[in-house]
Amino acid sequence: RDLLFADDCALAAGSQEELQRLCDCFSTASRRFGLTISIKKTEVLYQPARGNAYVAPIISIEGKPLNAVEHFKYLGGTISNDASPDAEITSRIAKATAAFGRLTKRLWTNRNIRLDTKIAVYRAAVVTSLLFGCETWTLKRAHIVRLEKFHQTSLRRIARIRWFHKLTNYEVLSLCKIRSLQSMIESALLRWTGHVTRMKDHRIPKALLYGRLVSGASSRGNHTTYLNNVKSTLRACGINLPRLEKLAANRNHWRATYKAGITKAENDRVNRLIDKRQRRKARMDLAHQPAQNQHN
Repeated sequence: RDLLFADDCALAAGSQEELQRLCDCFSTASRRFGLTISIKKTEVLYQPARGNAYVAPIISIEGKPLNAVEHFKYLGGTISNDASPDAEITSRIAKATAAFGRLTKRLWTNRNIRLDTKIAVYRAAVVTSLLFGCETWTLKRAHIVRLEKFHQTSLRRIARIRWFHKLTNYEVLSLCKIRSLQSMIESALLRWTGHVTRMKDHRIPKALLYGRLVSGASSRGNHTTYLNNVKSTLRACGINLPRLEKLAANRNHWRATYKAGITKAENDRVNRLIDKRQRRKARMDLAHQPAQNQHN
């Protein structure tokens, strides 16, 4: 398959032989239209199947070998040869950190600007850079923790919250009147999922979302896949999975549905954290009580 965008083109194939054939056909078509392929700007990324060793592919165009890379940037996103979002998360955090740092003297440390104004700029200039393309991410818990750590650090600097204030993460979010990054990512995920379900069946995103193995079987165990993330998010939002296509058929209705579900999921997470903290404090009080009785 070929994925065209402006003057860029990505060729996707299931094997090295098929990719070489696609490159030869693309090169031939380019010559017929008087176009030249830049060998220096053309790279090859190979993603081996789970459990297979990585072997650098050998692909050439007009006899000139192409550079095989482990990370490939396309349309602002970083694609890795191990299909992991680690490099993309690192890149997004770096870009967001740079955007945050450029506004430190002019905005974050300015005492004459209200907190809600700072948060609005933080949403527009920093969060958008951090979560660019997040609707297509397949994240594990460790990735969420990294993103939330950046989010909390940034909010505490903006709101001038120090360690001795002893505010929990959910209290910081409430003070700044902003949602957690997990909530923002889940909202983008459901928005994109609804858009994909409304696509025609021949569209590539829909084929990937509904795709299944034609032959063979996947390895046992729970796997972090995009579809599994969608299912877990729908369950957390209280949205019935079998009714997804029916609910998403109407764009406005789907928007209201998933926004209400995201709010519910966020409130449930906060309530669980509050309950966990209260139970921990109760255990600590109970542990100190025998010592006090013995002293008396």
